Amino acid sequence: MPPTFLAEFVGRVVVFVGCPMVPDATEWNDHIEALAAYRKGQPDLRALVWGGGSKLTPTQRMQISEVMPKGARIAVVATGAMDRGIVVAIGWFVHGIRAFSPGHETEAIAHLDVLPSEAAAVRSVLWRLRAAMDAGLSRTG
Repeated sequence: MPPTFLAEFVGRVVVFVGCPMVPDATEWNDHIEALAAYRKGQPDLRALVWGGGSKLTPTQRMQISEVMPKGARIAVVATGAMDRGIVVAIGWFVHGIRAFSPGHETEAIAHLDVLPSEAAAVRSVLWRLRAAMDAGLSRTG
């Protein structure tokens, strides 16, 4: 079975790469626990999300909103205009979240307001996780 998402911590940033499936519940719960534990040492945690058409359930969206710091800088790269529109609408109520189109990863990482060395590491992890997700999906499709 291909991964339903991949995530990795890079300093103050969690990089999340999704795919067009609902994240596996067991893997998701493990991720939320790891995220909550990691946040204890990183109170200014930020997130770079490559949506990949990911379909979070309402419960999963609630869990993320509970574990991420209030006002955290979150950059969401979404392929669909509707998905970006949803993120924009959420941004009206949740300070710190912004939507970006694919091809604007540099701007998305800049939104996180991290040091240049952190930005380079985040970019590297994003590309590696995207390649791993694409490889996992191509083996099953």
